[in-house]
Amino acid sequence: MAETKGKGFTFAADLQRGTAVLTHEKTGVQYCFAWGSGCTAEAEGECLRVTFYGSDPLKAETESPVWVHPKKGDRNLYAFGAGVSVDAGEERELLPGRLELCAAHGSTMSFYGILRGKSGLLCAVETPWDAAFLIGRENGLLRTKTVWKPQKGAWGYPRVMRFQPVAGGITEICKAYRELAKARGLLVTLAEKTRKNPNVSRFGGCANIWLWNDDAMEKLYDEGCLYSIPTSEMVDLRISRAKEMHDTGMTKVLWSLFDENTEKRECDAVKELGYIPTYYDIYTDVIPSEYAYLIPECRRRRCEMRLGCYPDGVVRDEEGNAADAWALKCTDGVFRAQKRICEAAAIECMERYAGTHSPSLGLEGRFLDVTYMDACECYDPKHPTTRRESVILKAEMNRRLQDMGLIRGTEVGTEDAAACVEYNEGMMSPVLYRAYDAGRRMTQLYEGENVPESIPGLMLNPMYRVPLWQLVFHDCMTSYWYWGDSHNSCPELMSLRDLFCLLYGEPPLFSFTVSGWEQLRHKITASYQKTVPFAEKTAGKEMLSFGYVNGDPFVQRTVFAGGSTVTVNFRTGESSIEEDSGCT
Repeated sequence: MAETKGKGFTFAADLQRGTAVLTHEKTGVQYCFAWGSGCTAEAEGECLRVTFYGSDPLKAETESPVWVHPKKGDRNLYAFGAGVSVDAGEERELLPGRLELCAAHGSTMSFYGILRGKSGLLCAVETPWDAAFLIGRENGLLRTKTVWKPQKGAWGYPRVMRFQPVAGGITEICKAYRELAKARGLLVTLAEKTRKNPNVSRFGGCANIWLWNDDAMEKLYDEGCLYSIPTSEMVDLRISRAKEMHDTGMTKVLWSLFDENTEKRECDAVKELGYIPTYYDIYTDVIPSEYAYLIPECRRRRCEMRLGCYPDGVVRDEEGNAADAWALKCTDGVFRAQKRICEAAAIECMERYAGTHSPSLGLEGRFLDVTYMDACECYDPKHPTTRRESVILKAEMNRRLQDMGLIRGTEVGTEDAAACVEYNEGMMSPVLYRAYDAGRRMTQLYEGENVPESIPGLMLNPMYRVPLWQLVFHDCMTSYWYWGDSHNSCPELMSLRDLFCLLYGEPPLFSFTVSGWEQLRHKITASYQKTVPFAEKTAGKEMLSFGYVNGDPFVQRTVFAGGSTVTVNFRTGESSIEEDSGCT
């Protein structure tokens, strides 16, 4: 039996039996491991660092020979969206069976955690580019394994995990991971980003407004819709709505624009109100020329600036097949997949379009949809990339946006995005908990019996939701709800979302039509006044701690650098904020 001693723990492995035990000396809590060959373990300060070695070629993914055996009473933490906490014995399927790393709908950070007694265990992957977590059951309890994927048919490089016991729980696990994120260069604060783009200083705490023209959803998704340009009267109405919002006291707003025919006068008008105009953009999807004629003109016109990326700029597998992307509804009613653009080609396309389009409208931000949804291998000899290179190219794309003086946003995001964007949309809304097809229902309201059970049961259930993301990256970026799971999507639950925004120190995202403003204005302005002042105060501040008051999961408390403490009682709907509590 080989024994390793670190700072505050001992680790003993028996390769013949295929078992190992990590003992946390301070708490006496033990973690039993499955332990196989092909890896070595060494102590590095307070953590056990395990390096896995493989041989080439590697044509199929392989499960790690090391994992932690679950124990009754454990509670597992996963970076699914902003974070979830699940009892190991939970019978409901609250998570996918597989969480890809470096993927927004997988694990947004490269770790999971185990809470056991007075101890917690951080289980982190230091080399996450070709890895995933497999969530299964062992004796009826949730168990997490790591799977290693080939890097272009090869093992490629040593794969590394670290296991670090901590005295405490959720906060301590996340702060241990924060140190790893910092060492990897992922921890770039909003203050640091402001030094490179002073415009970011105006952004913190902004409510995110998606104001849609009444025909917007029809133009996007109706196969029979005729192409049209918004009339002068429609633009006038949008500007009027912005002024009405400002008159209610909504003065800190990120004004998110979508229409390809956006007019400069709208951008100028909202900037006069102190709003920040940002524009939806996407460089992952391209319509194949073979069926471009079947795409409704309304949608095809929106995609024109990317059409040149097909066929030479798309991701291809080993056999030369183009990778699929978001499907579009064609004029014959059939959904057909677009093709995925390789980041190497996307950068140049983005720079050509955004570099001229942004200054022509006076835009101050750019929201790149889908970018961080996953990392792709590309075998096209003109732009071959590994998944790790894909991640690096995403960062380069955002660096160029920063050089243009633009505030940068992305869909959901991952830990890699934390270093190079200022905000994300969707981190607060784990994909499995959203309403059906939320990505095509940005203005739909769910009321009464039409509220999906997953919204109150999972999305807004304090039993499961925990701010893992905020404990690591709150000072690096702002995180919003998803536009199809907006703050106002279930009007009767807006006050509950207010509580989550306060607790997490995040501002709301509102998504509605110009005509829907009249119905929603009182609820929206109330939520704005409830949440935005505090989000502005805590923007760019580290979340220092999160916990349950007296062990009650329905009464939660967070503390932020600068001295702000928030306590939320999800049973009564009450919240309180204490300032200047002495925290730094």
